[in-house]
Amino acid sequence: MMPRIFMPEQELKMGQVWMVDEAQAHHFVRVLRVRNGERLVAVVQGEPWLCEIDEAQQSPLRLTLRPISRYPGHEPHIRLTLVQGAAKGEKMDDIFQHMTELGVSHFIAYQTERSVIQLTKKRQEKRDRWQKIVNEAAAQSQRDIQPLVTVACSRNELEQQLPDRAEATCLVCDELPQGNSLGKAVEHELKSGKRHFVLFIGPEGGFSDAERQWFYHQLGAIGVQLGPRQLRTETAGLVAASIVLQLSGDLEGNL
Repeated sequence: MMPRIFMPEQELKMGQVWMVDEAQAHHFVRVLRVRNGERLVAVVQGEPWLCEIDEAQQSPLRLTLRPISRYPGHEPHIRLTLVQGAAKGEKMDDIFQHMTELGVSHFIAYQTERSVIQLTKKRQEKRDRWQKIVNEAAAQSQRDIQPLVTVACSRNELEQQLPDRAEATCLVCDELPQGNSLGKAVEHELKSGKRHFVLFIGPEGGFSDAERQWFYHQLGAIGVQLGPRQLRTETAGLVAASIVLQLSGDLEGNL
């Protein structure tokens, strides 16, 4: 598997030599020790390109690439957004890393009523750390984008960060017995043409009744179940995303 590098959001043209920024050049030249003539994949504005290393120099530090051709994309056929109730410890780190590998394109860390961790404290520092984890996971898992991480500390902030309801289906993964199965709900939405799913996963204590009612009545969300057993917050999102991706055909041929 060839190394993958994400280029800055700028116009890059065929026939040009592409300059890699200093931080990534350090990783590839001084850590991975790439050499002139080796190949890697450079992602430019969501489009992967097969490139040849034109110059890899340690001192002064310099890494340039020469594009060869477009490279096959690896993004899911659908879009996945994860609204993750803020969980304690390092659970959020693991959730964001593993869900990036699966194919989530937008993470919203949400301050729920039952969250132990307080997102309002060192908010930007937390977001920056999670974004770094996501970026590294995106490169490792051969993604064509670096998923976005945002933080919502109130219902108003959450609503502003969600996609348009006409384009996306909000699915609240709930442990209460009255929900439909996630699989049936996704199949129905796919048949109606929906291609963007927003998964709501509660923290360790789950969502409160007031939060559930707000999701259903204000956001038009659908309550769904993931099966007869209660899952941990760090497991539920992985299961839910896998079901959605499988039903959409994204995992076909890989299972």
